[in-house]
Amino acid sequence: DIRTTYSSIHLFRGFYSRLHINAFNELVTIRRPFLYLHNSYAVVRRFDIACGGKFATLEQSTLVANDASIRTPAAGAASDSGSFACNNGSTLIVQAIDMYNSSSSAADFSTVMGSTLTANNISKVSGTSNMYFHAYGSRVDIWSFTSTGSYTGYGIKSQLSTISASSANFRKTA
Repeated sequence: DIRTTYSSIHLFRGFYSRLHINAFNELVTIRRPFLYLHNSYAVVRRFDIACGGKFATLEQSTLVANDASIRTPAAGAASDSGSFACNNGSTLIVQAIDMYNSSSSAADFSTVMGSTLTANNISKVSGTSNMYFHAYGSRVDIWSFTSTGSYTGYGIKSQLSTISASSANFRKTA
């Protein structure tokens, strides 16, 4: 993707599909959302990406993402750069993820409408987000979350949800 300005079209789109994306450990920059899944299953692993839009949007899907660094491009980024949206009964499992993104209009991890998020060994290394975790009518399990980045709204915002957090710290800007 050699685009120089932001595009709202996802790089990968899965409809009733199974995807396995295995990347190299060198920085790749895209100025668009990375992955959209609808009634699909995907595994994404071993990547270092500067993502101009949401990293992943799930609709009744399952995504396993591990061993990654997610960043915001220097130019061509939307206000939800690098974030995850888990919607409508989806399952998101993230492990060993380092977030260097800035997502001023969205949570880094949004889990809504009967979805489930399991987050293991996640670090917000730098960047500022509106929230780290948002849950509405869902379940979120967090284990070993550290933050040296910052958020402007909430560390965790939960409505009608079940949250379990162990070994987690949150850092808010002044």
